[in-house]
Amino acid sequence: RVVHAGLIYDIIHRLLKRLSTLDVEIWLLLLKQCGWRLREDDPANLKHIVRAAQNRARELEESKALSPRFQVLLDMIIDLKNNKRRRSKEDSIDKRSMPLKAWLGKITASRAGGNELQVGFADFLSIPEKGRWWLTGAAWAGGGKNKRGQQQDLEKDAGDGESHLLDLAGEMRMNTSLRKNVFCVIMGATDYLDAYSKLIKLRLTSVQSREVVRILVNCCGSEQAYNPYYGYLAQKLCQHDRTHKFTCQLTYWDLFKDWSKEGNTMRRITNLALLLAHLITHFSVSLSVLKVVEFNNLEENAIVFFYSLFRKILGAKDATLVSVFERIAYSLDLEDLRDGIWYFFHQYLLVKSTAEAKSKELKMKKKVERARLRQRMKLATKAMGHKGK
Repeated sequence: RVVHAGLIYDIIHRLLKRLSTLDVEIWLLLLKQCGWRLREDDPANLKHIVRAAQNRARELEESKALSPRFQVLLDMIIDLKNNKRRRSKEDSIDKRSMPLKAWLGKITASRAGGNELQVGFADFLSIPEKGRWWLTGAAWAGGGKNKRGQQQDLEKDAGDGESHLLDLAGEMRMNTSLRKNVFCVIMGATDYLDAYSKLIKLRLTSVQSREVVRILVNCCGSEQAYNPYYGYLAQKLCQHDRTHKFTCQLTYWDLFKDWSKEGNTMRRITNLALLLAHLITHFSVSLSVLKVVEFNNLEENAIVFFYSLFRKILGAKDATLVSVFERIAYSLDLEDLRDGIWYFFHQYLLVKSTAEAKSKELKMKKKVERARLRQRMKLATKAMGHKGK
């Protein structure tokens, strides 16, 4: 991998707008060489391409301008979407790309890191204004802008009339332009899809993108009550790039190491527990993230966190609950984790309340809830392959 899939998709979108004979041939060549990699990296964008190509095909068919080569292209895109591979004589004898493959092989072999170049086609078009920012030593000052001008750009990116977000960012110790920009995008978006789209347009490097999840978690913990917005945004980010998934795991590991850290209030602990429960039940993060936890030696904040976490997970649908716990069922390395979860279930979740119910109706309600919880725990224990002790 040399460049991110976004660059190839940008090129395909431009080819789709013109769609000359040469454009169709270029598109065919792109899909033959890296179509399956595009499907693996960004399947959502591929679906959008399929819909756009089908709409364009209808337009051409109505005007009787649909060429046979475009029909071949359309069939190839649909096969790619449906994970259907076909081999043709043309594929086996086409040697036009062999020199290019050899050249790219030399480049990838000589690269020290495995990071893809996060560059879009628009970045190449804006070189006269913004320079080649992706090259080491090619920093661009933006035509000699001073710091005041850069601050005005930041406020513009944050949105008109939302400069108060910059003040709030300062209060939350967002002490760099990158952090302030990400914070304003997350807090100023209309919904999680809007935030996701704006974050992708920032085109952050792999190192810079680590700040996104950390800022998101920080914002989630600061809310008065848990807001599902953060869960859906984090889920979308984890699906887009594994870097976000790994950063999310590291962020929670930092929390597990120091429960008594300043700022870890009950409100923050509960919010972060519900955020993690969302990611686990939507399969963005696995329960294996808890493998570093010692369940037989928990602090008060840790008990609150895992109580909220497991109560939320156990409240999921049967199929989801089984799938969540089956993901940790077959690994020998996770045997201690399975033991720890079983221990927490019986040590903390099934503990009877010390306060007595004042009415028979309330007593019956608690009894029903307790019976349902026991049934859910039994289902989870069976799914993760634990026989109990």
